[in-house]
Amino acid sequence: MTVAEYLEWEERQELRHEYIDGVIIKVTDDTLVDSDITINRNMTVNRILATG
Repeated sequence: MTVAEYLEWEERQELRHEYIDGVIIKVTDDTLVDSDITINRNMTVNRILATG
C-alpha cells in the first residue's frame, strides 16, 4: 500500500491508524489519551510562559 492509498483508506475508517514503514498500526485508546495529555501539558506551559 502506498502512502496515498493509506491516506485515502484511513479517511474511511472509524478507528485511527498509523502508517509506519509500510505497516498499518491501529492507534490504541491509550495513545489517544497520551496525546491529549501531551497537548494539554504543552498548552499549559505555553500559557505560563506567555504570561511570564
